[in-house]
Amino acid sequence: MCMLLGVFLLTASTVVANYPLFRYDEQRTGNVSGDGPQTSQILWSTDIGGLVDSSPVVAHGKVFVSNWWIGWNFKGGLYCLNESTGEIVWNNSIGGGGGASTAAVEGDRVFIGSLTGDLYCINASNGTTIWNKTIEHSPAYWGVASSPLVYENMVFVTTFSNNASNNGTLHVFDFNGTEVWNLSTGDTFYYTSPAVADGKLYFAGNLTNHSLFCVDIATREMQWRFNASTQIKSTPAISDDTILFASADRLYAVNAADGTELWNHSLSCAMSSPAVSSGKVYIGSSDSTLYCYDAQSGAELRRFLANGPIYSSPVVAHNTVYFGTNTANGTIYAVDAADGTLRWSYSLNPPSGRYYNIMSSPAVSDGIPCVFG
Repeated sequence: MCMLLGVFLLTASTVVANYPLFRYDEQRTGNVSGDGPQTSQILWSTDIGGLVDSSPVVAHGKVFVSNWWIGWNFKGGLYCLNESTGEIVWNNSIGGGGGASTAAVEGDRVFIGSLTGDLYCINASNGTTIWNKTIEHSPAYWGVASSPLVYENMVFVTTFSNNASNNGTLHVFDFNGTEVWNLSTGDTFYYTSPAVADGKLYFAGNLTNHSLFCVDIATREMQWRFNASTQIKSTPAISDDTILFASADRLYAVNAADGTELWNHSLSCAMSSPAVSSGKVYIGSSDSTLYCYDAQSGAELRRFLANGPIYSSPVVAHNTVYFGTNTANGTIYAVDAADGTLRWSYSLNPPSGRYYNIMSSPAVSDGIPCVFG
């Protein structure tokens, strides 16, 4: 958790216009085809107060990010910023306390979870609430921290179970706010989010058995479940019929068709989700290391030692891996994806009495990464 400073970094060219949801695409690969900055020159920064556990998303020339903290004197909620200037366009309190969920943008609608336990649908242009539905009836302090997924005009989001009456559940809503169906799986780690490919939905659940589930969206039936060694901490990434995800102590590769294990590696994961690009897997660890593995064989290719634990989920663009570190003066890193060498780094250097440790993951849009710390 961190005080909020939004940082945009300059680059020479613009290719990818939007970064509309957590991990960029429906498969949650974190792989952006296009340019990213090769220097650490700052374009703008905006301080809106509070804590940010969410990641920014970018669409229609705007940046959307939520902040929160119970008891602090600030205006929490979902913020919309001008992508070019960092100016605040609007703010919606999403129930009064803000949120830890990363938004998903589809057309003129923004979907996001709130501390109050609601899923919100908000007008992207003016910030007004279109509808909100309670999906956590006894929310823990983080509320709905899962990041919604939009697929075939449906919104998919998971909830966390913290008591007998609040069972962890996959919820599916249409754009009018009607819950079309749901599937209870037991507990789930509150920062994980669903991913989809070829009509199959993959999501983490059930703390007691530490399971990854595969559900056929058309039939709404469970296809398989894979039991991990410990609690699943990451959002799954899907690449070439392989599901990649991390538990607290291991990185897994699982066959998307039947859930059989392909390989695994020992890894200390707090919440970093894997990025998959050009046959390689990148993931941050609690031991301050960014690891790179061969996606097919699982062989470790290289590692990069950062200045602190990596909770941030890496993003790959322009043969560069971008991520942040969870330290008091959080640092943004750009690492060469081919050989693991440092391209550049930028420390947020907070003023006295404040801290900018980064849990947020970068979003790359128009060749520019936006990082909140």
